[in-house]
Amino acid sequence: MAVRPQHMHDGGIVERRLRPIYDWLDNGNNKKALQEAEKVLKKSPLLQAARALKALALFRLGKASEAHVVLEALADEKPSDDTTLQAMTISYRESQQLHKVCMLYENAVKAEQSSEELHSHLFMSYVRVGDYRSQQRAAMSLYKFAPKNPYYFWAVMSIVLQAKTSEDNTKRGILLALAQRMVDNFITENKMEAEQEARLYIMILELQEKWEDILKFIESPLYSQLVPGNTAQACIPYLKKLGEWKRLNIVCKELLWDNQDRWDYYVPYFDSVFRLIEDNEEDSESAIDNSAEKCHEFICSLVESMTSGRTLRGPYLARLELWKRLAVDGDPTSLIGSGLALCVQYLRVFANKPCAVPDLRPYLGMIPQKEREEHCREFLTCLGFDENSEPETADDIQRHVSCLSAWRLVAEPLPADGALALATTLRGHYLRCLKKGLITSSITEFCAADAYGILAAHHYYYAGVLQQSSAPVVDALCLLELVLHHSPANFHAKLLLVKLYHLLGNALAADSIYQRLEVKHIQLVSLGWLHCARLAPACVASRALQLLADTRAFLKHHGKDSVEHLTYAYKYGTFEKLVELGAWGARLEACAWGALAAREQALLSQLAGPPALLHQPTRLPLSATWRGRPRYCTSPLVCHSLPRKYAYKYGTFEKLVELGAWGARLEACAWGALAAREQALLSQLAGPPALLHQPTRLPLSATWRGRPRYCTSPLVCHSLPRKYAYKYGTFEKLVELGAWGARLEACAWGALAAREQALLSQLAGPPALLHQPTRLPLSATWRGRPRYCTSPLVCHSLPRKYAYKYGTFEKLVELGAWGARLEACAWGALAAREQALLSQLAGPPALLHQPTRLPLSATWRGRPRYCTSPLVCHSLPRKYAYKYGTFEKLVELGAWGARLEACAWGALAAREQALLSQLAGPPALLHQPTRLPLSATWRGRPRYCTSPLVCHSLPRKYAYKYGTFEKLVELGAWGARLEACAWGALAAREQALLSQLAGPPALLHQPTRLPLSATDNRDLNVIVNFEPPQFQDDQLKSRTFDQEVTYLRLKDALVSAIALCIELADSRPVEEKKGHYEQLSTCVDAFSAAMDKCRQVYCEKERISISAPFPSRIIAFVNSPVPYRELYATALRLVGALGVGKAAAAHDACAAATRLLPRAQAQLQAELEVKGDPVWHMRDCLESLSNYLEFIGIITFLLGVCNELFSPANTKKSKKKTNHSPDELKTSALLNELNQTVQNSIGFLENILDEWPKYEFANNLDDNFAKLTLDDKYQSPVESKLKSGRDDMLTDVGNILKRKSKYLKTLLQ
Repeated sequence: MAVRPQHMHDGGIVERRLRPIYDWLDNGNNKKALQEAEKVLKKSPLLQAARALKALALFRLGKASEAHVVLEALADEKPSDDTTLQAMTISYRESQQLHKVCMLYENAVKAEQSSEELHSHLFMSYVRVGDYRSQQRAAMSLYKFAPKNPYYFWAVMSIVLQAKTSEDNTKRGILLALAQRMVDNFITENKMEAEQEARLYIMILELQEKWEDILKFIESPLYSQLVPGNTAQACIPYLKKLGEWKRLNIVCKELLWDNQDRWDYYVPYFDSVFRLIEDNEEDSESAIDNSAEKCHEFICSLVESMTSGRTLRGPYLARLELWKRLAVDGDPTSLIGSGLALCVQYLRVFANKPCAVPDLRPYLGMIPQKEREEHCREFLTCLGFDENSEPETADDIQRHVSCLSAWRLVAEPLPADGALALATTLRGHYLRCLKKGLITSSITEFCAADAYGILAAHHYYYAGVLQQSSAPVVDALCLLELVLHHSPANFHAKLLLVKLYHLLGNALAADSIYQRLEVKHIQLVSLGWLHCARLAPACVASRALQLLADTRAFLKHHGKDSVEHLTYAYKYGTFEKLVELGAWGARLEACAWGALAAREQALLSQLAGPPALLHQPTRLPLSATWRGRPRYCTSPLVCHSLPRKYAYKYGTFEKLVELGAWGARLEACAWGALAAREQALLSQLAGPPALLHQPTRLPLSATWRGRPRYCTSPLVCHSLPRKYAYKYGTFEKLVELGAWGARLEACAWGALAAREQALLSQLAGPPALLHQPTRLPLSATWRGRPRYCTSPLVCHSLPRKYAYKYGTFEKLVELGAWGARLEACAWGALAAREQALLSQLAGPPALLHQPTRLPLSATWRGRPRYCTSPLVCHSLPRKYAYKYGTFEKLVELGAWGARLEACAWGALAAREQALLSQLAGPPALLHQPTRLPLSATWRGRPRYCTSPLVCHSLPRKYAYKYGTFEKLVELGAWGARLEACAWGALAAREQALLSQLAGPPALLHQPTRLPLSATDNRDLNVIVNFEPPQFQDDQLKSRTFDQEVTYLRLKDALVSAIALCIELADSRPVEEKKGHYEQLSTCVDAFSAAMDKCRQVYCEKERISISAPFPSRIIAFVNSPVPYRELYATALRLVGALGVGKAAAAHDACAAATRLLPRAQAQLQAELEVKGDPVWHMRDCLESLSNYLEFIGIITFLLGVCNELFSPANTKKSKKKTNHSPDELKTSALLNELNQTVQNSIGFLENILDEWPKYEFANNLDDNFAKLTLDDKYQSPVESKLKSGRDDMLTDVGNILKRKSKYLKTLLQ
């Protein structure tokens, strides 16, 4: 065990010194915190707490590599003080290295085995990583020397969690039996002290289904002592499990006498009554209600027992519940009376409460439709109101609104004219309240009068649906905007506005309201169907990306954010919450919307955002294409630094236009290349070395190779002769060169000063390649002059022959004195080498300088060129230490060598540092501290990772293969959570497909594999619906969810096929591609078959409801007259045939696609032609247009792939004429023809956009607003929102099509 440094400071002094660091960290000023930490460390270099806080500040500043170096050094010291450990824990937690926290506290516990606090922190560290077995071991160790009940039950709960996660039933039973026995021992010894301990024992028995044992425990004195006053209530669920209905009946009745408003007591009471009725047992006990008559009598007694002024809803709702259950098998009218009369009575009593109508909704549907419609006005007039009443108080307004709502729920649906008339009346009520000051809403509350506007908007919507007209919907939007203006907290108005704006096909107007909802966290999932899912079909990609990113961020980080909740559950003993948190996490992992959001984001990012390096849903081999990919790119969208072959090879086809523009400029100007290289070299001064990236490929001519690669000022270039200016294209510098040349050619001091500067620069910084500003006559004397000298005037390190040879005659005296001393002293040579090594410490590595010429042996050439600390030289083997004279470092070499030889982290850390440097600074030459064999494993390692420290996207085999062992825990946790999420899968495919429209396509990405059983987390009850019960669809949620999952799987197949096309586009031999070609054929066949089946299943149009999602996108996709199945299948097969060299099949597919496109264009035009109100049909037209735009993006992408397959990048710039075979000429002609056909389709779409319908309407609501004197400044924003939303959407789509057309023109052969 490493010896920890002894702290020589008093605790109070240390705390006082660390306090400023804590303050700056808490305030978010991490730079100041780092400075304070440095100040403390100057006085106390070994203070571990200050170093830990420094690491935390570094990490928050984005300097992760430096932070981890500090943390690793601290971890080696095995600290045990709480301040240091807590700071390191925070750093590891923020970097998602929770397993290292476990190792940290394991070492701390070994150092101080009697510390209760350290043991508890060790347990919590295991909780964060979900290591239940280690939790149990840590908790029992803690309990042994600190025998406290919480620690013991931590161990018990850990065993329970092991059982719950075990798939082996035998093991599960053994673990649960062990947990029960452990608690039984505590009960026997009378050691149980808390309520949560009793609840944990019940949980264990529940998992074993020992219902009788649970009842015995609940009825025992111990439970009453631990959980006072809760015995009867706790027995209810277990009496139901055991079927003890009589006892359950008595228990519930006793509870209801004391708690008449507890609905959770009524439900088991009714269950017991009806089970006793089914059993039909004779029972003389009058206390048991085993008949409907007794049940009704008991409920009536509860109603009568209520005192005046204390009216409770429970007994009244209980009568309705009894009537509903009896109505299932018969007519309860003779016993209870009419159900309609009961509902009217309830409304009469509780109409002043906003919950009255929602309470009645479950029972209104049980009333026969004929009876409902005949007596519907009884609901309206039961309190003396009618539709034209004008209440003047807030309570009367609430009663009036409740009566109106109940009336509309049971009345016969109104025709369009009737709905408009009623909507106008309700609007008048709201405007009257507004004028009389009866609107009492605030920023956080809304008032009863708002319901007039909400109900009116519903009837405007019903009239619009019946008339197929947008005018009533616009009236509803204007009224709702007014309601929202005066009641900004009314979420009902906001939800309706979002729905109605989408109904008119204007997603941007809907988004302006959606933002006011302030949706966050789980609402992103439950309300995703309302707005986020409608943005892509409405051709609004940019905003969709933002919302999808928010959704994915929540689903991705909910586990990380909930980790601390687990620790709190243990800390406070709420063990039930651990199970709830686990169930909640499992539900989110399998969320279908989560899978769809991930795929939508992946596809849409190509349309409106920069694509990232994407990961394929199936694990594909690391082909040569992947290995050759450039390792650093600031922005995959720009990629202007990638040559054309990379653009073709890796699918960034849209960027070829940019590459052409940049290439034309860079080919005529060498400054671009010089600047990039200058940046790479200078980056050695400011950061760690990294991979060198060259924007363009320049010929490595002899002149270029010999040119000095370092220049003090590349912008001035006064040191470049004219021939270099012409050769490398820095034409603008010729004027400067002329002026400077005239001066320098006539002045020798210029040349001497430049050389003095170059030589003296060696004193202040690391040596670099010597640069000469002008060409001097290459005389023998000048050529032979030594190129490096500490001072050319002194030259004391040159032997006498050099002094004579180069003409420094005045220095012969000094040479004589110095030569005598230096010839007899080896320190000169050693000092020169020390200087060369030390220069690596302060700046970038350079060519080493030797004052005397030593033989350049193989050993010298093979010496590592960069070392973090040349004084330590821990990366040099011992033979180098002897050979180069660093004898004093042999001790350090021995110590460091022993540690490094047994630990692969040294090599990995250097490479991690090099990779991470791509994130923080310009690329530079990659440096490896030690020379490792470039094995196939190393070469095959993925060369780009968003975060090399996290690597959560790499499968476990890569973690083992590349030595990132500490990441296995994170991989396991992330993998278990993400594998079951269906929404993530669909979103990735949707994003990949839509990305072909607006951005450069990249490797297609599916974040997770589709879950076997996806979960539906949509909340379809957020919008209140006033349609009659006969229009309520009980199967709506399950049916629409099945449609969404089917659409998800279709998109998944399509994205997988495109990913296989990318694999076929590389330069591997045809034999190696056959496997992928067969997979592509299978995938295309499966996609075609699925399309045919979906067309049969989803052939009927869905009815539009204001509270339900719009019809699924799969309906419009598979029922479109445009032959998408044939279009996609033909295009994909074309790429496959070209990839494996099947020319005939490729010709047939290309010709077929060329024939299909004009027919698809005509069919799309017919689909977009609508009869009637064009605004009403705009939503459907936009969805049809978005489907075709998606195809245009994909066919454009696939044409780029075909272009790369037919004309590889390395032959495009060749000036030699290439001979083509007849098949190749035919392929070229067919591809050009298909390309032109796609361009014609784009032109056709642009014409459609030019003639897209406008929002033109007139309503009289503004005239009514003008009559109101409350707010002269209010103007309805509806018209401006609709028009600006339409214009912005069309502009965005138009720009997309222009970029596509421009790119296609670059592909013509």
